[in-house]
Amino acid sequence: MSRSEELHARAVRVMPGGVSSDYRHDQTPTFYARGEGSRLTDVDGHEVIDYVLGMGPNILGHAPATVTSAVERSLREGQLYAGQHPREVELAEVLTELIPCAEKVRFLTTGTEATAMAVRLARAATSRPMIVKFEGHYHGWLEPLMVGCHLPFFSSVPGRSRLEVGGLDPEALKSTVVIPWNDPEAVEAVLDSRGAEIAAVIMEPAMCNAAVIPPAPGYLERVRQACDRSGTILIFDEVITGFRLGLSGAQGRFGVIPDLAVFAKAMGGGFPIACVAGRAAVMDFLDDPRVARDRVRPMNGGTFNAFVPSVAASLATVAELRRPGVFAAMEQMGSTLQHELGEMLHGLGIEHTIQGYGGAFWLDFGPVAPRSHADVRALDRSRYRAFVPLLEEEGVRVHLRGVWYLSTAHSRADIDATVAAARRAALRLPI
Repeated sequence: MSRSEELHARAVRVMPGGVSSDYRHDQTPTFYARGEGSRLTDVDGHEVIDYVLGMGPNILGHAPATVTSAVERSLREGQLYAGQHPREVELAEVLTELIPCAEKVRFLTTGTEATAMAVRLARAATSRPMIVKFEGHYHGWLEPLMVGCHLPFFSSVPGRSRLEVGGLDPEALKSTVVIPWNDPEAVEAVLDSRGAEIAAVIMEPAMCNAAVIPPAPGYLERVRQACDRSGTILIFDEVITGFRLGLSGAQGRFGVIPDLAVFAKAMGGGFPIACVAGRAAVMDFLDDPRVARDRVRPMNGGTFNAFVPSVAASLATVAELRRPGVFAAMEQMGSTLQHELGEMLHGLGIEHTIQGYGGAFWLDFGPVAPRSHADVRALDRSRYRAFVPLLEEEGVRVHLRGVWYLSTAHSRADIDATVAAARRAALRLPI
């Protein structure tokens, strides 16, 4: 029995399913001992080139020296003050400089907390109860957004009701309207008919959680216009797209500015941190209650908000990404990997689809490039799911859902090794 198998046997006795997150059930029960750069090494000594990268946060790779040094310095100054510290002001200033919608920011710890805060802010600012979200878009595991996600192992169970996971409050979910994404008429129809009820439209500006689907030309612009007509707050969930699609997020890349945006994952370079950023007129509903006495404020707390080591890590991560050529080199490396994987699979006569961006892309063995979550659900992913463990045996780790993340630590040698490993794995697939 391997060391990982031994640890898994121990884990299932004391942890439900042997994991600390339900999203880890769908990978092999491997336990990792260390990560460095683009590589992970498990407890049995097997090394892999990693394209999971902690589900996206490790944009500089594992244990980047600039981040670990900054965190080490911060640890000597303490971790929690139950008060403000200079670095959080510095980070807020950096983010308001980089992110188009960010006139003010509020720091939190996780993306789920931040999306929940953004929704609460929108409701407070508009005095409206309803939220519009999109099929397949994931904004965390709390009500009222844990609906219409169609997550594997949950909503795929035959006969499953609209409540996709156990324990959700059905009353809370009645205030959420779920519609197809990339369909501008669907948004316009809801907002034109029910806009007076709808506080916010929340979306991933590029659908990275499922197939890295880009927005159709003109789609984001039409949603922005529909929100403006109805007085509805537009929220971009940039937990994944933030700092992966550009240092200004997807909003900078696509040129459509939301009222609020949520950032996390890559923002911390592997450390837990998130923020809600947005227009001051909306963010100021969180103003000091001793000043804003004429408002019913949306409360936001958090013992670990602006956690000193995480803020230090975020400052170091953003500074590294802003160095001349660093982000562009990562994007180019990702584009090269996509191209060479495509050329290799084409040479083997294997149907495939690759789509996305330099920092995050999606691979599937099939001819259809999905443009909605309905397209994704219609795909037969069995061949790709068989490919993933074969690829890991060949020394490359990717996620079963098909999203590959790049980091600044991935090198030309990693790309060559990855393509060679993918070829070996593809040749082992059943015909």
